[in-house]
Amino acid sequence: MHTLLHMDANVGQLLQDDGFHKRAAAIRWCGSLKSADGCMADTRVNVLEDLERWADDDTAPKVCWLGGMAGIGKSSVAVTFSERMDKKLKLRASFFCSDSGRDARLIVPTIAFRDANRQSVERHKIVVIHAIDECVNQLNRTPNTGDTFLSSPNVKVLHLHGIPKDHVQADIRRYLKNSLSKLAINESDWPPDGYLSILLERPDKLFIYAATAMRYMIDHRFDFKQRLQQVNALGSTRPTPSQTGPLDQLYNHVMSRAFPPSAEKWKCREDMIYCRQ
Repeated sequence: MHTLLHMDANVGQLLQDDGFHKRAAAIRWCGSLKSADGCMADTRVNVLEDLERWADDDTAPKVCWLGGMAGIGKSSVAVTFSERMDKKLKLRASFFCSDSGRDARLIVPTIAFRDANRQSVERHKIVVIHAIDECVNQLNRTPNTGDTFLSSPNVKVLHLHGIPKDHVQADIRRYLKNSLSKLAINESDWPPDGYLSILLERPDKLFIYAATAMRYMIDHRFDFKQRLQQVNALGSTRPTPSQTGPLDQLYNHVMSRAFPPSAEKWKCREDMIYCRQ
Protein backbone atom coordinates (compact mmCIF):
# COMPACT_ATOMS: atom_id res chain seq x y z
CA MET A 1 0.00 0.00 0.00
CA HIS A 2 2.85 2.37 0.89
CA THR A 3 4.43 1.88 -2.51
CA LEU A 4 1.27 1.95 -4.63
CA LEU A 5 -0.10 5.13 -3.12
CA HIS A 6 3.32 6.79 -2.85
CA MET A 7 2.90 7.67 0.79
CA ASP A 8 5.90 9.80 1.77
CA ALA A 9 4.69 10.82 5.23
CA ASN A 10 4.11 8.93 8.46
CA VAL A 11 0.40 8.25 9.02
CA GLY A 12 0.72 8.69 12.75
CA GLN A 13 2.18 12.16 12.37
CA LEU A 14 -0.62 13.19 10.04
CA LEU A 15 -3.27 11.97 12.47
CA GLN A 16 -1.77 14.21 15.14
CA ASP A 17 -2.17 17.25 12.88
CA ASP A 18 -5.29 19.25 13.80
CA GLY A 19 -5.44 20.63 10.26
CA PHE A 20 -5.69 17.11 8.86
CA HIS A 21 -8.66 16.27 11.08
CA LYS A 22 -10.51 19.31 9.75
CA ARG A 23 -9.76 18.33 6.15
CA ALA A 24 -10.54 14.65 6.64
CA ALA A 25 -13.78 15.37 8.48
CA ALA A 26 -14.98 17.32 5.45
CA ILE A 27 -14.30 14.51 3.00
CA ARG A 28 -17.46 12.61 2.07
CA TRP A 29 -18.13 10.60 -1.03
CA CYS A 30 -21.41 12.46 -1.56
CA GLY A 31 -20.76 15.83 -3.13
CA SER A 32 -17.00 15.44 -2.93
CA LEU A 33 -16.75 15.15 -6.69
CA LYS A 34 -18.25 18.46 -7.77
CA SER A 35 -17.07 18.17 -11.38
CA ALA A 36 -19.16 15.11 -12.23
CA ASP A 37 -22.62 13.70 -11.66
CA GLY A 38 -23.39 10.03 -11.34
CA CYS A 39 -24.56 7.93 -14.27
CA MET A 40 -28.04 8.56 -15.60
CA ALA A 41 -30.51 5.77 -14.85
CA ASP A 42 -30.25 2.79 -17.21
CA THR A 43 -26.83 3.81 -18.52
CA ARG A 44 -23.49 2.11 -17.91
CA VAL A 45 -25.50 -0.92 -16.81
CA ASN A 46 -22.94 -3.58 -17.73
CA VAL A 47 -19.89 -1.93 -16.20
CA LEU A 48 -21.74 -1.13 -12.96
CA GLU A 49 -23.01 -4.70 -12.72
CA ASP A 50 -19.47 -5.94 -13.30
CA LEU A 51 -18.19 -3.71 -10.49
CA GLU A 52 -20.93 -4.89 -8.13
CA ARG A 53 -20.20 -8.54 -8.90
CA TRP A 54 -16.56 -7.89 -8.09
CA ALA A 55 -17.54 -6.17 -4.83
CA ASP A 56 -19.77 -9.09 -3.80
CA ASP A 57 -17.21 -11.80 -4.62
CA ASP A 58 -14.92 -12.51 -1.69
CA THR A 59 -12.69 -14.65 -3.91
CA ALA A 60 -12.16 -11.91 -6.51
CA PRO A 61 -8.93 -9.87 -6.75
CA LYS A 62 -8.67 -7.34 -3.94
CA VAL A 63 -8.20 -4.38 -6.30
CA CYS A 64 -10.34 -3.34 -9.26
CA TRP A 65 -8.75 -0.81 -11.59
CA LEU A 66 -11.16 1.21 -13.79
CA GLY A 67 -9.29 2.63 -16.76
CA GLY A 68 -10.00 4.65 -19.87
CA MET A 69 -8.98 7.83 -21.62
CA ALA A 70 -9.99 11.24 -20.27
CA GLY A 71 -13.64 12.09 -20.91
CA ILE A 72 -14.86 8.52 -21.28
CA GLY A 73 -16.93 8.62 -18.07
CA LYS A 74 -14.77 7.16 -15.27
CA SER A 75 -15.80 9.89 -12.82
CA SER A 76 -19.53 9.30 -13.24
CA VAL A 77 -19.07 5.55 -12.86
CA ALA A 78 -17.03 6.09 -9.68
CA VAL A 79 -19.74 8.33 -8.20
CA THR A 80 -22.57 5.90 -8.99
CA PHE A 81 -20.61 2.88 -7.76
CA SER A 82 -19.88 4.73 -4.50
CA GLU A 83 -23.56 5.55 -4.09
CA ARG A 84 -24.58 1.94 -4.58
CA MET A 85 -21.95 0.62 -2.19
CA ASP A 86 -23.01 3.17 0.41
CA LYS A 87 -26.65 2.10 0.13
CA LYS A 88 -25.57 -1.51 0.63
CA LEU A 89 -23.51 -0.46 3.67
CA LYS A 90 -20.36 -1.69 1.94
CA LEU A 91 -18.59 1.61 1.33
CA ARG A 92 -15.76 1.89 3.81
CA ALA A 93 -14.38 5.18 2.49
CA SER A 94 -13.79 7.12 -0.68
CA PHE A 95 -11.26 9.68 -1.80
CA PHE A 96 -11.85 11.72 -4.94
CA CYS A 97 -8.41 13.09 -5.57
CA SER A 98 -9.53 15.57 -8.19
CA ASP A 99 -11.84 17.58 -5.92
CA SER A 100 -11.92 16.57 -2.28
CA GLY A 101 -8.16 16.68 -1.93
CA ARG A 102 -5.06 16.42 -4.05
CA ASP A 103 -2.56 15.38 -1.39
CA ALA A 104 -1.68 11.70 -1.81
CA ARG A 105 -0.52 11.61 1.81
CA LEU A 106 -4.14 12.07 2.95
CA ILE A 107 -5.55 8.96 1.29
CA VAL A 108 -4.73 6.34 3.93
CA PRO A 109 -5.27 8.73 6.89
CA THR A 110 -8.69 9.64 5.46
CA ILE A 111 -9.66 5.97 5.36
CA ALA A 112 -8.41 5.59 8.94
CA PHE A 113 -10.43 8.64 9.99
CA ARG A 114 -13.60 7.19 8.51
CA ASP A 115 -12.93 3.86 10.26
CA ALA A 116 -12.47 5.62 13.58
CA ASN A 117 -15.90 7.21 13.23
CA ARG A 118 -17.78 3.98 12.50
CA GLN A 119 -19.24 1.64 15.07
CA SER A 120 -18.31 -1.32 12.89
CA VAL A 121 -16.23 -1.72 9.74
CA GLU A 122 -16.86 -5.44 9.28
CA ARG A 123 -19.32 -5.01 6.39
CA HIS A 124 -17.77 -1.83 5.00
CA LYS A 125 -15.04 -3.28 2.82
CA ILE A 126 -15.04 -1.17 -0.36
CA VAL A 127 -12.69 1.80 -0.72
CA VAL A 128 -13.07 4.00 -3.81
CA ILE A 129 -10.10 6.14 -4.85
CA HIS A 130 -10.66 8.36 -7.87
CA ALA A 131 -8.07 10.12 -10.07
CA ILE A 132 -5.04 9.19 -8.02
CA ASP A 133 -2.84 10.34 -10.92
CA GLU A 134 -4.01 13.91 -10.24
CA CYS A 135 -2.66 13.90 -6.69
CA VAL A 136 0.32 15.94 -5.56
CA ASN A 137 3.07 14.77 -3.20
CA GLN A 138 3.69 11.59 -5.13
CA LEU A 139 7.16 10.07 -5.10
CA ASN A 140 8.94 9.51 -8.38
CA ARG A 141 7.87 6.30 -10.05
CA THR A 142 9.81 4.05 -12.33
CA PRO A 143 8.53 3.84 -15.93
CA ASN A 144 7.13 0.32 -15.48
CA THR A 145 5.40 0.85 -12.12
CA GLY A 146 1.94 0.97 -13.70
CA ASP A 147 2.48 -2.10 -15.87
CA THR A 148 3.75 -4.09 -12.90
CA PHE A 149 0.74 -3.11 -10.82
CA LEU A 150 -1.87 -3.84 -13.51
CA SER A 151 -0.33 -7.21 -14.37
CA SER A 152 -0.66 -8.46 -10.79
CA PRO A 153 -3.11 -11.37 -10.27
CA ASN A 154 -4.53 -9.39 -7.34
CA VAL A 155 -5.79 -6.66 -9.66
CA LYS A 156 -8.93 -6.83 -11.81
CA VAL A 157 -8.76 -4.40 -14.74
CA LEU A 158 -11.83 -2.88 -16.38
CA HIS A 159 -11.24 -0.71 -19.46
CA LEU A 160 -14.15 1.55 -20.38
CA HIS A 161 -12.77 1.95 -23.88
CA GLY A 162 -13.18 -1.81 -24.28
CA ILE A 163 -16.96 -1.58 -24.08
CA PRO A 164 -18.57 -2.13 -27.52
CA LYS A 165 -19.23 1.15 -29.31
CA ASP A 166 -22.91 0.40 -29.90
CA HIS A 167 -23.44 -0.08 -26.14
CA VAL A 168 -21.75 3.23 -25.35
CA GLN A 169 -23.65 5.11 -28.04
CA ALA A 170 -26.94 3.67 -26.77
CA ASP A 171 -26.11 5.15 -23.36
CA ILE A 172 -25.09 8.49 -24.88
CA ARG A 173 -28.29 8.56 -26.95
CA ARG A 174 -30.37 7.95 -23.82
CA TYR A 175 -28.50 10.72 -22.00
CA LEU A 176 -28.90 13.21 -24.86
CA LYS A 177 -32.58 12.44 -25.49
CA ASN A 178 -33.43 12.71 -21.79
CA SER A 179 -31.45 15.95 -21.35
CA LEU A 180 -32.74 17.58 -24.53
CA SER A 181 -36.36 16.66 -23.75
CA LYS A 182 -36.11 18.68 -20.53
CA LEU A 183 -35.34 21.82 -22.57
CA ALA A 184 -38.69 21.67 -24.40
CA ILE A 185 -41.10 19.87 -22.09
CA ASN A 186 -44.21 21.03 -23.99
CA GLU A 187 -42.99 19.86 -27.42
CA SER A 188 -43.90 16.21 -28.05
CA ASP A 189 -41.72 15.87 -31.16
CA TRP A 190 -38.62 17.20 -29.45
CA PRO A 191 -35.79 16.40 -29.81
CA PRO A 192 -35.80 15.55 -33.53
CA ASP A 193 -34.23 12.18 -34.31
CA GLY A 194 -32.13 13.81 -37.02
CA TYR A 195 -30.42 16.06 -34.49
CA LEU A 196 -29.74 13.11 -32.21
CA SER A 197 -28.21 11.13 -35.06
CA ILE A 198 -25.81 13.94 -35.90
CA LEU A 199 -24.85 14.43 -32.27
CA LEU A 200 -24.16 10.71 -31.88
CA GLU A 201 -21.67 10.76 -34.75
CA ARG A 202 -19.31 13.04 -32.81
CA PRO A 203 -18.63 11.63 -29.33
CA ASP A 204 -17.50 8.13 -30.39
CA LYS A 205 -17.13 6.73 -26.83
CA LEU A 206 -16.50 10.07 -25.08
CA PHE A 207 -19.34 10.97 -22.73
CA ILE A 208 -17.65 14.31 -22.08
CA TYR A 209 -18.56 15.48 -25.58
CA ALA A 210 -22.27 14.96 -24.94
CA ALA A 211 -22.03 16.48 -21.44
CA THR A 212 -20.15 19.55 -22.69
CA ALA A 213 -22.60 20.06 -25.55
CA MET A 214 -25.50 19.91 -23.11
CA ARG A 215 -23.87 22.45 -20.75
CA TYR A 216 -23.47 24.76 -23.73
CA MET A 217 -27.11 24.37 -24.78
CA ILE A 218 -28.83 24.71 -21.41
CA ASP A 219 -27.69 28.30 -20.82
CA HIS A 220 -31.06 29.97 -20.28
CA ARG A 221 -29.83 33.26 -21.74
CA PHE A 222 -29.65 31.79 -25.23
CA ASP A 223 -31.93 29.91 -27.63
CA PHE A 224 -31.12 26.24 -27.01
CA LYS A 225 -32.41 25.22 -30.45
CA GLN A 226 -30.07 27.64 -32.14
CA ARG A 227 -27.19 26.36 -30.07
CA LEU A 228 -28.07 22.77 -30.90
CA GLN A 229 -27.94 23.69 -34.60
CA GLN A 230 -24.53 25.28 -34.02
CA VAL A 231 -23.19 22.16 -32.33
CA ASN A 232 -24.58 19.92 -35.07
CA ALA A 233 -22.91 22.08 -37.73
CA LEU A 234 -19.49 21.49 -36.20
CA GLY A 235 -17.38 19.13 -38.24
CA SER A 236 -19.59 19.34 -41.32
CA THR A 237 -17.03 21.53 -43.05
CA ARG A 238 -13.86 20.34 -41.29
CA PRO A 239 -14.12 16.62 -40.56
CA THR A 240 -11.26 15.21 -38.50
CA PRO A 241 -10.03 11.61 -38.15
CA SER A 242 -8.77 12.17 -34.61
CA GLN A 243 -10.79 10.61 -31.79
CA THR A 244 -10.60 13.86 -29.81
CA GLY A 245 -10.94 16.06 -32.89
CA PRO A 246 -14.72 16.60 -32.50
CA LEU A 247 -14.21 17.46 -28.84
CA ASP A 248 -11.48 19.96 -29.78
CA GLN A 249 -13.86 21.55 -32.28
CA LEU A 250 -16.58 21.82 -29.65
CA TYR A 251 -14.21 23.44 -27.16
CA ASN A 252 -13.00 25.88 -29.82
CA HIS A 253 -16.60 26.79 -30.64
CA VAL A 254 -17.48 27.37 -26.98
CA MET A 255 -14.35 29.49 -26.50
CA SER A 256 -15.10 31.59 -29.59
CA ARG A 257 -18.60 32.30 -28.27
CA ALA A 258 -17.33 33.03 -24.76
CA PHE A 259 -14.70 35.46 -26.01
CA PRO A 260 -16.08 37.16 -29.13
CA PRO A 261 -13.94 40.10 -30.31
CA SER A 262 -16.69 42.67 -29.71
CA ALA A 263 -17.91 41.44 -26.33
CA GLU A 264 -17.34 43.28 -23.10
CA LYS A 265 -14.83 41.66 -20.72
CA TRP A 266 -17.35 41.00 -17.95
CA LYS A 267 -19.73 39.32 -20.38
CA CYS A 268 -16.95 37.07 -21.68
CA ARG A 269 -15.99 36.01 -18.20
CA GLU A 270 -19.62 35.24 -17.32
CA ASP A 271 -20.04 32.95 -20.35
CA MET A 272 -16.77 31.20 -19.72
CA ILE A 273 -17.53 30.54 -16.06
CA TYR A 274 -20.93 29.07 -16.95
CA CYS A 275 -19.50 26.68 -19.54
CA ARG A 276 -16.78 25.64 -17.10
CA GLN A 277 -19.38 24.79 -14.44
